[in-house]
Amino acid sequence: MFTMRFDMRAPSFGAPAAALYSAAADMCAWAETRGCIAAVLCEHHGSDDGYLPSPIVLASAIAARTQRLPLNITVILPFYDPVRLAEDLSLLDIARTVSITPRALQYAFRRHLDTTPTSYLRKVRLDRAHTDLLNADPTRGDTVGSIAMRWGFLHLGNFAASYRDAYGTTPRQTLRS
Repeated sequence: MFTMRFDMRAPSFGAPAAALYSAAADMCAWAETRGCIAAVLCEHHGSDDGYLPSPIVLASAIAARTQRLPLNITVILPFYDPVRLAEDLSLLDIARTVSITPRALQYAFRRHLDTTPTSYLRKVRLDRAHTDLLNADPTRGDTVGSIAMRWGFLHLGNFAASYRDAYGTTPRQTLRS
């Protein structure tokens, strides 16, 4: 019995990241037939050499190639953006619902909408927040923060910057108009 651990480090002098991801799925499929009891996928932020930025997507690729291999996803929660986690999980849910791989879903979005699924979801959430801000009444206690939170924007500075890029004004100005 043994376990395998992947952090997907890809320094410039090593193999390309795509080759590492493919090899990880191949290794897990092989190891499952030889007594491997789990694969551990580690994630880290702030590393410039390809440290696994989204272990959930890699886990889905491995799960598609294995039958029963338990996958342990290790993340550093204070540094993991909960919205990114939800987006990764929703990508997997959408792909599973329509019986395609996450990569095929990304390809279809790129081909038909010229964007990625997560960018599309982020735009939809931003559009819904914009509509709520237009219809909000500050005298009833509606705030930019509460509307941003309702649509999954937990960092108000990032929300305001994205909003300004999309609509040419600030969320606060929209709320007051």
